Amino acid sequence: MTGESSFHDEEFFNGIYTADRIISGSTKTTKFRGADAREWMTFLRSSGVIELLATWRAEDREKKAPGGAKAKIDDLAILTVVMMLLSEQSMIFVREMGRVFEHRLDDEARRELGIAHLYDNDKPNDWYFLAWRAMHRIIDLWDAWPAPRRLLTHEERSSLDALRDKNIERRAHERSMTFTNTLLEATAQNLPRAVRRQRLALSVDQTVLRAPSQKNRWPRENGVEQPMFIAGTDQEQPKYAMELEADLYPIDKGEKERVFSKHTKEDGKASVKQARSRWLLAYTANLIIDVNEDPSGDPTEAPQLIRGASLTTPNKGIGFHTVELVKNIQERGYDIARLSSDLGYSAGLTMEDFHRPMRELGVGLVFDYNRANQTGVRGQVGGAKLVEGGQFCPGTPKRLLDATVRRNNKEIDNVEWSQQIDERDAYRLHKKEGPDANGNVKMRCPALGPSATVECPLRQLDKRASPDKERRQVLQGNVPKQKDKVCCQTSITVRPEDGEKMNQMLPYGSKEWSKTYRRDRNSIESFNAFIKTGPERIADSSARRLRGLAAQQFLLAMLATAANIRKIVTFLAAKHRAPKDRDRRVAKGLTPTPARRTRRRDAEGMSNYRADYVRPELSPFPTSGPAVDPPPRT
Repeated sequence: MTGESSFHDEEFFNGIYTADRIISGSTKTTKFRGADAREWMTFLRSSGVIELLATWRAEDREKKAPGGAKAKIDDLAILTVVMMLLSEQSMIFVREMGRVFEHRLDDEARRELGIAHLYDNDKPNDWYFLAWRAMHRIIDLWDAWPAPRRLLTHEERSSLDALRDKNIERRAHERSMTFTNTLLEATAQNLPRAVRRQRLALSVDQTVLRAPSQKNRWPRENGVEQPMFIAGTDQEQPKYAMELEADLYPIDKGEKERVFSKHTKEDGKASVKQARSRWLLAYTANLIIDVNEDPSGDPTEAPQLIRGASLTTPNKGIGFHTVELVKNIQERGYDIARLSSDLGYSAGLTMEDFHRPMRELGVGLVFDYNRANQTGVRGQVGGAKLVEGGQFCPGTPKRLLDATVRRNNKEIDNVEWSQQIDERDAYRLHKKEGPDANGNVKMRCPALGPSATVECPLRQLDKRASPDKERRQVLQGNVPKQKDKVCCQTSITVRPEDGEKMNQMLPYGSKEWSKTYRRDRNSIESFNAFIKTGPERIADSSARRLRGLAAQQFLLAMLATAANIRKIVTFLAAKHRAPKDRDRRVAKGLTPTPARRTRRRDAEGMSNYRADYVRPELSPFPTSGPAVDPPPRT
C-alpha cells in the first residue's frame, strides 16, 4: 500500500503526466461532472429511446422465464457515457467507455448514473467488460446476424447462413432504423423554434462504410458461396472471413464485374482475373437529409440535418430501407415536399421497390435519367409520346423529342439542350382533371383550351384563347398519319403506371429541375463529406471498432446523432457571430455580407470541371522539323 500511495503522489515529466493519467492509459482525464451526466440523461429520456429499448426487451422476454443477474450498467448509463464522449469529439471505443467509468466520473456523476455503489466494493471492477456488456445488451435487441467474433471457415459460414431468418432480419432492420431515427428526431427537436421545419424537402444518398475486417467470402451465386479449389484437385482452398454481412463495393463506381481468379473441380483452369484491390469490403449507410424547399433560398437559414439513416449490405434492400425511412419521417408528423435521388435509386431500383411505394406515400421525386436506356421516347399513351417523365403531342418535332439523346451523344451542348427543352415544353400535354381516387389524371392536347400553347392543323383554336399569344406550330409534316385518341378526343386518361419509372414532379431539364436537382445533390454530397471528414469519421473503419452489422448499425446511429448536434451547434455559433461580423464589415466600409466569389478556375475557364465542357480537338504533336525543341535531357 505504501508503494501505491507514493506512486499516486508522484509527478512525471514536470507534472505533465500525473499518476492518474498514466494509469488511465489516456491523455483525456478531465472529469465529467454530475451536471454533464444530468444534461445528457435528460436528452436521452426526452428522446424516448430508453422506453423504446425497454419495450423491445420486454417483447423478447415474453413467454420466457425471468432469470439472470441485474445489469450493473443500464441502458441510460451506457448511452449517457457514449454521448459525453461524442460531445468532446472522442472515439466511442469500448476502451474509452471503460476509462470514463473507471477514472473520469466525479462522485456526483456516478450517483446520477446510479453506479456509485460499484465503487464501494474492495474488489476492482473490469470496467471494459462492464461497458462492453452494457452496450451489447442494446445491440442484441436487433442483432439478427449473431456469429463468433473471429475468422470463420467456409463450413462455419455456411452453417450460420442456414440459420438466418428473413422475417427476423426484417424486424431487426426496422428496430435499428427506429432506434437511429428516434435519436435523430431528438436532435431536430432541439433546434430553435424559429427554424424548425414541419414541411421537409429531402435528398437521399448511400455512402460507403469500410468494414473493420477486409477478409471477405468466396464469390457468391444466388447467395451461395462458390469456393475455389487447388488446381487439379478437389481440395478446397482455405479461406477465412469475419464480416459476414458486409460485401464487396467497387472503389471505382464504374466497375461492373467482380470475377476473381477461380479454379473449378472440373478443369482446374483459371477464369478472368480482376484485381481484388479495386474492391472494398463494406457496409452502405442510407442517409436522408433535409434541404431547402426553395433551391434559390439561403442554405444558412437553418441547418441541414440527417432526418433518417440506416445501414445495410451493399446493393441489398436499398428500396426497402429508403421507403421505411421516408415512412418513419412521415409518422413523425412531417409533410414531405419532395425526395431527390441519384441514378442508383431512380434507375437502379425497380418500380415495385422504389417508384410505386413513393407515389403511394404521396412523395414527389426529383432525379436524373440513365443515358443508355431512359432518355428519348420510351412508349406512348393514347398516342401521346412518353418522353423523360412527360406526355407530349405526337406532332412534336423529332429533334426536340431526342434533345437529351443528342446532348448525351455530344451532338449539341448544354446551352442548346436547355433551349430545346424549353421549346419542347410547349408541346407538353396539359392537365385537365385529377388525379382521381385511383391516381388517374385527365390530360388534353396542348392545342386545346384557353391556355393552348401550340396551334395544330387538326384542332381549331379555342375562342377564349388570346389571339396575340405566341404559340408553336405543329407542322403538317409532323402530323401523325394515324390519328390516335389524343388527336381526336378532348382528353386522354393517364394512369399512374403509364411511364411510372420515369415520372417525376418537375419537368426534366427545365431551369427549375436543374436548379433543384443540383442544389439537392450538392447538399447531400456536402453532408457526406461533413460526416466523413469531421470528428465522426464514419468512413474510417478504425473509428468503428465493432464487428458485425448490428454493432455497426449502433455506431452509425450514435455518430449520425453526433453529426446533427455538431451541425446545430455550428449553426447557433454562426448566428451569434453574424451581427458582430456584419458590424465589423460596415465599420471598415465594406458591404454587410461578403459577395459570393467565383473561382478563378471557373471565371477564366481553367478547368473542364463543368457540365457543358467540350473537350477540344488537339492537333498531333510534331515529331520533327526546325521549330521543334529538342527533348529535355534526363
